[in-house]
Amino acid sequence: MRALGILLFVTGLAACHRPVPTSVVPQDPAVLLARAMAVPATEPVSNRFSIHIHTSDQDVTAWGALVVRSPDHFRIEVAGPIGPPVLIVACDGQDVNAWLATQQNFYAGEGADRTLRALTGGAAGLDVLTALLVGQLPAMLGTPSGAAAAPPFGWTWWWQAPDGSRLTAALDTRTSRLVDVAAQDAAGRVLLHAELTHGDPTSRYPTTLAAELPTLYASVQIDFGAWRPADPPDGAFHIAPPPGAHIKPLNGAPGPVGG
Repeated sequence: MRALGILLFVTGLAACHRPVPTSVVPQDPAVLLARAMAVPATEPVSNRFSIHIHTSDQDVTAWGALVVRSPDHFRIEVAGPIGPPVLIVACDGQDVNAWLATQQNFYAGEGADRTLRALTGGAAGLDVLTALLVGQLPAMLGTPSGAAAAPPFGWTWWWQAPDGSRLTAALDTRTSRLVDVAAQDAAGRVLLHAELTHGDPTSRYPTTLAAELPTLYASVQIDFGAWRPADPPDGAFHIAPPPGAHIKPLNGAPGPVGG
């Protein structure tokens, strides 16, 4: 189950996507934030990636694919070097479900927003995570609770929820790209800290994502392949329990990697 939590945490940010600016990006932080939040929803996109997960007791390398359709649909598949996907996570805008083939476990998350908030310590629900999948700072975050310069070339904002959880995001003021995201629970524990790099200055997509999950004693490196437009059918975002599956709640409870 822990690997599933890691995947949901990280791929909530994995497809972050920012158009290359055609003019000088405003240095005024209020203008920069407004510009970042004003990016409209994009067309469906897909990507194939490699992912390396390191924990205190093992290293796992896998390959994956994802497709996102704004504002609230996504599907993620992860597989080993040979064979079909061993993990599938899908959200149809209402529910988020996962199939872990190695354990024959089907995780049912009825109420996607509630489930994703449980998996992120309350810091982000379906609206936020789906927006981040297409590289947006979602407008529904509203007015930030605070802001500060982030040397050498960024600016950072944070949003404090009523329960005390916090989401923090940083933009590169030279490009307006999202470069840093963190989620913190109400107790002040950092659940996720991720940094994005953009190796191709002409591309609107990131090339790598490096993330740390301190409470799970894990780190993740994702290397992205080519980004492409997609035309997924509605059925791509829904998975049902296969015959003989063990049905469990998807509630963010920790468990062994791959289990």
